[in-house]
Amino acid sequence: MPTQIAILYEGNARLLARDPRTQETTTLQRLQPGDIMGWAGLVRGVPCETITASTDTLCLVLPAADFKTLLEQEPTFATIFQNQPAPIEVFDLLGIELMRRADGNTDLKRLTLQSLAETTILNLSAKRRPCICCLAIVPGW
Repeated sequence: MPTQIAILYEGNARLLARDPRTQETTTLQRLQPGDIMGWAGLVRGVPCETITASTDTLCLVLPAADFKTLLEQEPTFATIFQNQPAPIEVFDLLGIELMRRADGNTDLKRLTLQSLAETTILNLSAKRRPCICCLAIVPGW
């Protein structure tokens, strides 16, 4: 789990993703000043982001405990992060679905970026969690 979140202040970084079909790593997103890193893992409770600096960077960091406290004390702040899909979440779910379909031809990165704007987060209680295959339903496939 991330020990902190980081806000990129200067420089550039890359969000990396591994295609489950080929095990190849790709740059899913180029991060620029103002982008926040590490929040998805803390909000979802699952480590999921791999980020590498592309240039020398300067980041503002907030310890994970302080970020979680903000989420608990500020409902509007929490809603923003809880209802926002992280690109890596969409990439991972679509990758699992493409593997299930034995589809090795679809450009997973392109599909992820196209689907991101239409993605909706559904927060379920621990008692009502469906299997992951039920979550990767994409209209028009």
